Amino acid sequence: MITIDYSHDFYEFAKQVVWFDGVERQGERHHFLAFLMARGPRSAYEHARQAFGFTDEDFRDALRHAKPGVFIYPENWEAWNTELGIVPALPLPERVWNT
Repeated sequence: MITIDYSHDFYEFAKQVVWFDGVERQGERHHFLAFLMARGPRSAYEHARQAFGFTDEDFRDALRHAKPGVFIYPENWEAWNTELGIVPALPLPERVWNT
């Protein structure tokens, strides 16, 4: 698990992305980045890369560790996999129900 280093600037940015919950609860880097890709505007992704130095590998890692339910739309999942060079795409994470 790679956690996030919360500088003041990053904390303020993260609060805009994860407005519904305490930013600290999103402390795993790959979880935060997956949420940013799935639910944030494109400008947030670009800002994360430019201002905080996140790389393609960071975002690929986020896809590899995405939790079920973060990506709701399969088209969005496929698009991010393609953009980040993961072809064929990773399987969309699904929740396993115990019955």
